[in-house]
Formats: sequence, C-alpha cells, structure tokens
Amino acid sequence: MSAATQNAETPGCSCPLRALAAAIGLGDRSIKPRSIEKGFFLAAIAVVLTAGASWGAALLWQIGQAGKFTGVSIQHVNAHGHAQVFGWMLLFVIGAGYRMFPRFWSAPLAFAGLAPAVLGAMVAGLLLSLAAHLLNGPQDVAIGLGLFGAGLEQLAVVLFIIQMVFTFARGRSRFDAATAFIFAALFWALAMAEFNAWYTWATLAAADRGEVIHIVSTYQPALRSLQLRGFGLFIILGVCLRVLRGLFGLPAVSERRAWAAFAVLLAAVLLDAISFILMRRTGDHRFAAPMFAGWLLLPVGVLLVALPWKLWWPFPQPHRSNKFVRVAFAWLAVSMAMLLLTPVFHAIAGVYFSHAWYGATRHAMAVGFISMMIVGMASRIGPRLRGVDGPHLPSLMPVFVLLNLGCALRVFAQPVTEFTATFFPLVTASGLIELAALAMWAAEMVRVLRLPEPGSPLPAAASRSGPLPVLTR
Repeated sequence: MSAATQNAETPGCSCPLRALAAAIGLGDRSIKPRSIEKGFFLAAIAVVLTAGASWGAALLWQIGQAGKFTGVSIQHVNAHGHAQVFGWMLLFVIGAGYRMFPRFWSAPLAFAGLAPAVLGAMVAGLLLSLAAHLLNGPQDVAIGLGLFGAGLEQLAVVLFIIQMVFTFARGRSRFDAATAFIFAALFWALAMAEFNAWYTWATLAAADRGEVIHIVSTYQPALRSLQLRGFGLFIILGVCLRVLRGLFGLPAVSERRAWAAFAVLLAAVLLDAISFILMRRTGDHRFAAPMFAGWLLLPVGVLLVALPWKLWWPFPQPHRSNKFVRVAFAWLAVSMAMLLLTPVFHAIAGVYFSHAWYGATRHAMAVGFISMMIVGMASRIGPRLRGVDGPHLPSLMPVFVLLNLGCALRVFAQPVTEFTATFFPLVTASGLIELAALAMWAAEMVRVLRLPEPGSPLPAAASRSGPLPVLTR
C-alpha cells in the first residue's frame, strides 16, 4: 500500500476548514484537470531561456569586459535575479504543485478554474516587474510598473496558497512533516513576494546610486536567503520526502526525523535573514553570531533528511533523472560548505565582502541544487504523467555534463577573480555552457509536454507526427 493511500485512510481531525470546504461545495471530486502544469512549465522554460540563462550569460560577458562584478547595472542584476526566482523557480513549482499536491493529499484540486488566472497574473506581474527595472524613463512610471507587477505576483501566490489549503482540507491526509515543508515553502513564497515588493519600490525610489547600494547590501542577502534557503530548499525537501520513496525506491525518512529537520531548518533561515538585517542596520557585529549559527544549522537540518537516502549509492530503480537528483544534493553540500567558509575566504582575500564569493555560493545553490533538481524532477514526472516513462527516453547525459560543467566553472573560478582577472573568461564561458544545457533540456521537455496524457484524445498534430512511444505504467 502506498504512503499516499495510507494517509488517505488515516482519519483526519475534525477541522473547521474541512467543514467550510464541504459547505461551499468542494466535496465534488469530479474535477480532474489534465495538463494543468503545461502552461506553467512552458512559461518557466521561456523565462529561463531568455531573461534567465541568456540574460545571465550577457551579464557575465559585461562583467568579464569590465573586469569586476560591479561593472553591470544593479537594476539589471535585480531584474535577472527576479526572473530566475519568480519566472523559473516559482512558475515551475506552481505548475508541478497543481499536479502533485492533490495526489499527495488524496484530494481533488480545489478551485481548479483559478489556474489560468494564477498563470496570467504571474506572467503579467513578471513582465511588468522586468519592465520597471529596465525602464530608463520617469522614475514614477518605473515605480508604478514595479508595484503593479509585484502586486500581481503576490495575487498569484495568494490564490495558489488558497487552492492548496482547500485542497488539503478536502482530503483525508494527516498533516505530516512533508506537508509541513510544503506549506512552509508556500509561506516563504508569500514572504519573499511581499519582501520583493518593498525591495523593488525601495531600489527604484532611491535618490542616488549610493542609496541603492546601501539598500542592496542591507536587504538583498536576506531576500535571497528567503528565496533560496527558504522557498527553494523547503519545497524541494517536502517533495523529496513524498516522491523519493515511491518514484526512486529510496528508504523512507521517519516522521520524527523529518519534523526535527523542519524545526532546525526553520530556525536556520530565520536566524540567517533576521540577524543579517539587524547587523547591517545597527552596525553591531555581535549579530553575526546568530547568523553564523543559522548557517551551521543548515547542514544539520539537511543531513537529518538526506542521510537515510544514502545518496552516495546508486538508486535502486534506474532512471535518467537519478543522476540529476543525486548531484543536486552534492551541489547543496558545496553551497553550504562555502557559506560556512565565508569568513575564511574574506580573511584570505583581505576584503570585508566579496561579490565573487557570495555570488558563487548562491550559484551553487540556485543552479547546482535548485535548477538541477527542477531538471531532474521534471524529466521524471513529465513523461510519467503522459505514460511514456521508461528506458527508451533520451538519457539527457549531454545536458547533465554541460549543466554541471557550467556550474563548476562559475562556482570554482569566480572566487579566484578576487586575486586575478585571468579567470573572468572562464566565468563568462560558464553562462554560455549552462544556457546550452538548458536549451537542450528545454527541447526535450517541450517534446514531452506536447504528448497527450493517457485517456486524452490524440491531437491532430501528434497523430500526423508518427506513433507515440510505448506507454508504460
């Protein structure tokens, strides 16, 4: 019996939310949306290939030409980071969540008709936010576009959270640690959307470059912590707790252990973000102690979850996605190790703050862990939903090699630029290599997304393109 089935048979507590769900008609289980994730996935792919990887490569080229990481526009860097988080990460998570979370909780999706509105609000908000950062016109216009875009993004997140809350309420699954990770990630998503709205307004309304630099140096690291170590890490661990056993054949993580990891990681993210802001605002470096304590707690929480999986051994069930999942956790370890070594690097380099080191640490997390996991999970779940999962699928080895090569060049060459400019060409090349890897993967993913799901009518275009791959269960 699967874990999802066991949870479905576990009687839940008498919850007012469940009663409300029944009262407003959410008990109808006839809604079974198909391919609801398709639009979100395609939008995320479009973003990562344009404002994400392509623009990132262009920014790296400018940095290489200038010979310094401050040689590009702060607003352009902010826009690129915004596209990566809201357009790549968040769009993919929402799309996957629409298909996966109702299955986790053995419940039909609540308010399924809201999905197009969520997608529209996210895409429109993202485009307006990017336009605000890139606009060279009147400041008031840029601020208005930025706030309107941020408001649409917040609306999309709120609507998605409402759908997930009511979806969980209409099921009979117990509130386990995996669900806690997922809902905590949704809380981080809302928190980062609210924080980002203020951050966008503050940077766009700044009187001069000096004020912009002060705002960025005070608040951006905390915002990135919420985005990567809060939202990104929590959603991935929550999903892994659910799917690594069933899809990959890995051992289950005990509830006690998972709940301990949840508490540790929650404390880690809060200590990291809050202590950094307090240290910067007060100038009191004693706040570095709780911040570093948060950094120490990060590997503790991750190890509590990941050690039972024994990721250093091959997975029991062979699949092309296994290598992405395993190496993603290796990059997570690299990112956490680099974070802990930050004071050591600063002492060696003789600097108070290193853009090169901080960016490399963040890149190991954002691309090495989060993007690698997105590629791996999507390459497993997308074909499975369409009944084409099996050994006949392309191995994606070129994607795997190029994505890791690009990430390695960026993470390990970038810090060396603090000592010599000769490594800037390697940093520039890393962006182009990652773009090539993601473009190859996107082509395969789009091909998969065009396939009909089992039980769906065969589209005319698909019927003219030849037979479909052999369906597997």
